[in-house]
Amino acid sequence: MVTLYHVKKFLMNRIRDFRILAFMENVYYLTILPFGWMAYCYSRLVNQPYFGVWMASAQGNPFRYRHMRDTVFSYVRELAGRGEFGGLVTVMEIGSYAGGSTIQWATALHESEAPDYRVYSVDPWDAYIDESQNLRVAYRIMNRNLANGNVLRLFVQNLTAAGVANNCRQFRGRSEEILSMFKPGQFDIIYIDGDHASEAVQQDLNNAMLLLKAGGILCGDDLELQMDMLDKSFVYENAKSDFIMDPRSNVLFHPGVVIGVYEFFGRRVSNYNGFWLQKWDGREFHDVELPN
Repeated sequence: MVTLYHVKKFLMNRIRDFRILAFMENVYYLTILPFGWMAYCYSRLVNQPYFGVWMASAQGNPFRYRHMRDTVFSYVRELAGRGEFGGLVTVMEIGSYAGGSTIQWATALHESEAPDYRVYSVDPWDAYIDESQNLRVAYRIMNRNLANGNVLRLFVQNLTAAGVANNCRQFRGRSEEILSMFKPGQFDIIYIDGDHASEAVQQDLNNAMLLLKAGGILCGDDLELQMDMLDKSFVYENAKSDFIMDPRSNVLFHPGVVIGVYEFFGRRVSNYNGFWLQKWDGREFHDVELPN
């Protein structure tokens, strides 16, 4: 998975036409899918987690996992420093797909030596991408395998194979429905990586804030660029696209995430390679510094 992202990063740095990149990705998926299926079968045979082209299950940028883990280690150290290290540490993620981020949160909590921890995953595990606006083959693969339940089954298999299933809880449904089941101030860390539509991002942010403990961390994925780095009118004109290229910087970004984060916070936020985070003190949010 990391090797694939190195190749993608190399190509994106050299090809400035998003149409060419999308075409190359489509050809790659159509060519490599049979080999992806074989790799998936092998992973099941040897009981290892699988994240690859089969079911487009390699969602999430692996270069950002380090920052997620640093967030956990920093937060747990702070709890220990305040003399609050001893209870249950809880993480909620909104949007899980095949479980890549779930495994990262759970293993980081385990390695942080938190005395007890839970990772709560909220996802409808159902087709949600507007294919009329997003034409890439990967989106069609995702929608089909979400709709038929394959991705949810892979999620469960991956968590079991990674040895973290006992500390993870899954809630299948739309986030606006599921989040109302939890208590205010219940979570230490809430991670948002669900529907990238701007309205959905803002709704998830508003709902998540109510469930965050004072001193907790609100964070998310896919903020490659921030609004002050972009032509605002261009961003809003392309709000319904999941992933586009900024014509000024030639950087690919998610316009819905940019809009949602900007309209919620009203300013630039702490951002590490597309992973963003803020600390909630019970009244307002503050930037967070992670190790370089």
